Amino acid sequence: MKMIASRTIRLFLIALATGLMVPGAHADNELEQKFSDATADILKQFRRDNIRTTGVLKFSVRVGGGQFPGNVGTLNTRLAEKLEIALALANPAEKSKANQQIGVVRGASDVAATINGATHLGEDGRRLLFSKKYPLAWKHRGLSEVTPDSLIIGVAQVATDLSSMTVELMVLTRRDLQLQPLARFTAPTDVSDLIDGGESFSTRGLFDGGTVEGSDSATTEAIRKEALLTRVETISETDPQPATRHPLASSKSPVKFEIWYDDDLQPIEFRNGAAFVKEPHEGQNVVLAVSRNRSDKTRYGIIVRVNGENTLYRERNSDSQSSLWVFEPDLDAFSIRGFQMSDDRRQRFRVLSQSESDDRKFDYGRDIGLISITVYPEHTGLKRLPSDHELELAVQSEASLPDEIAQDRGELGTSLFAQLMEQTTTRGIIAEGRNEVAEVDTVEFKRGSTPVMSASVRYYKSR
Repeated sequence: MKMIASRTIRLFLIALATGLMVPGAHADNELEQKFSDATADILKQFRRDNIRTTGVLKFSVRVGGGQFPGNVGTLNTRLAEKLEIALALANPAEKSKANQQIGVVRGASDVAATINGATHLGEDGRRLLFSKKYPLAWKHRGLSEVTPDSLIIGVAQVATDLSSMTVELMVLTRRDLQLQPLARFTAPTDVSDLIDGGESFSTRGLFDGGTVEGSDSATTEAIRKEALLTRVETISETDPQPATRHPLASSKSPVKFEIWYDDDLQPIEFRNGAAFVKEPHEGQNVVLAVSRNRSDKTRYGIIVRVNGENTLYRERNSDSQSSLWVFEPDLDAFSIRGFQMSDDRRQRFRVLSQSESDDRKFDYGRDIGLISITVYPEHTGLKRLPSDHELELAVQSEASLPDEIAQDRGELGTSLFAQLMEQTTTRGIIAEGRNEVAEVDTVEFKRGSTPVMSASVRYYKSR
């Protein structure tokens, strides 16, 4: 069986438009507000307890009851990143108040994942967490990296009906290796939480006119209900089942998404409330194919992630800050054969399912074992200017701490807001893979704020 494309197709790559369109700034951002409120109290407590530096480890997240999986999606990491930024912004930026600052580690889990046996679940593993240096987000007391005085542990419980998320924060201190409670709060989930949590939905037919702009409560509730209906269709089934609501099975979805290994189309299994595909064998070429489901000629912007990384430039930032594949109206289909690293070079995929090793009590690594697609309509109208407070919450929601260490807290804040407004930041480290020529073109596309489809597929090892 051959690929669906009948002719050579040049892919069109977005250069995200600059300007005052700030995704998320008009949304409620209640979770970000809760983080902001909590961090002010957390920093006060740290100053009283003489804790000078801290980091945030990847959150444990589950939906409903049962075991905590290694990842529910990118939500585990995104929650940690949001808390990192909230802690950074809660610090005073004035140089005259530098002695009041609590240094914040950038990407604590990236370091923890390299420490064999490190885990916050037992004393020996906790001690190992403090056995390495961690990079700081800005220079603190003349240092660029430290062994932190503390690490914050987060647990998020998403309600069975997907309506809310309860977050519990604890602190692990280096001096006594004990976990102590910090904060607990509940916030309603929004559309970005559902996407980051690996939930799948299609909005076709939910709204008059096909698509909507904005993320008001009625829009969010409609998408939340659709995601829940998609989940419960197969939630109680452990064997593959026919699915009609899942966007990867429904003919009503705006696009069709297929996974190919070499020249073989892979069947997608629907069970346990999610979609699954077998992991490819070593040496197989992975091809992700996108085609139009019907005669729809809408111009879409599409984000496809493999193991949490955008297939464009291996970005790990939020959707609103990510580059998109632009599905032009005159295209019927296109394929993605690797990570596009530049306008003319790509790197073949290397995909692995999440480690199931019994000796890993907690996996601090990134989002291994997941592939996802999110489809956005083009935005053609004007957006209102956000308030200063909305901008600060949007930074928490959408931005990420930069890879380069800032000279001070003030410079870090400036770079975070610039990142949000420019919407052009690229992140990611090139790892194993074969480089090859693959040309793309750059076009302008303004991403709508509400996706028309989001879907996730998990890789699993066949026995």
